Amino acid sequence: MSPLAEIYSRIWHTRQSQDGLEQFLSRYPALNIAEVVEVLLVDQALEWQHGSGPSVEQYLVRFPAVSDQPRSVLELVCGEMRAAHVRGQPVDIAKYVARFPDFHESLRRQGEVMAWLAADSEDAKSSD
Repeated sequence: MSPLAEIYSRIWHTRQSQDGLEQFLSRYPALNIAEVVEVLLVDQALEWQHGSGPSVEQYLVRFPAVSDQPRSVLELVCGEMRAAHVRGQPVDIAKYVARFPDFHESLRRQGEVMAWLAADSEDAKSSD
C-alpha cells in the first residue's frame, strides 16, 4: 500500500462528510490514475467493511478519468467482488459480466480463483 493510501486509510474514520474522498484527493492534484485507483480501492474496501459500499459505476461517475483506463476499472470491479465476498454476500459472476461485458474473460477467471479459494478454505476448516 502506498503511503498516500495508508494516510487515507488512517483518516477514513474521521471524515466529516460524504465527499471526504474527493476532498482528500483534491489535496494531491498531481496524482496519476494508478495512485488515484489505489486510494479508491482502500475507500472501497473500507466502505464495504462498514456496509454495502459504492458500486464501481458510482466511483466511475465520481472519478471519470478512471473510466478511460480499462485496467483500473477492472481493479475496481475485482475489488468490489472481493469486498462482497468478504461480507459473505454471493458473488454472481454473470451479473458482473452483464455490468462489465468488456471484462467477461477476466471476470470468469476471477470467479474461478474465488471458487478455488473458497474450496481451499472449506477444506482447511474440515481438516481442523
